[in-house]
Amino acid sequence: RPLGRGWPFATEMFSSVVRAVVRPLVRAVSSAQDVKTLGVVGVGQMGAGIAQVAAQVAKLQVLLMDGDRNKLEKSLKNIDTLLEKNVAQGRLTREEKDQT
Repeated sequence: RPLGRGWPFATEMFSSVVRAVVRPLVRAVSSAQDVKTLGVVGVGQMGAGIAQVAAQVAKLQVLLMDGDRNKLEKSLKNIDTLLEKNVAQGRLTREEKDQT
């Protein structure tokens, strides 16, 4: 299948990123008790995913940085949309979403 085309590819890629990057990152950060804030440079799909999981699972304050303000705002809106979907599906409470 062509690289980067279609929703199944994006879902598969996101799952691979979560397995390879995000889970080990959350485990490492969760075990480092002095870590309170995580900075993420670049808010593409991977950066936004890392930021969301670090905030939601590891309960860290996350600072997002990107040279393109429009991209940053779009990424924040996408994260909020994903959190809203999790609330609607019962995976997350409204309070957990607001804390994230």
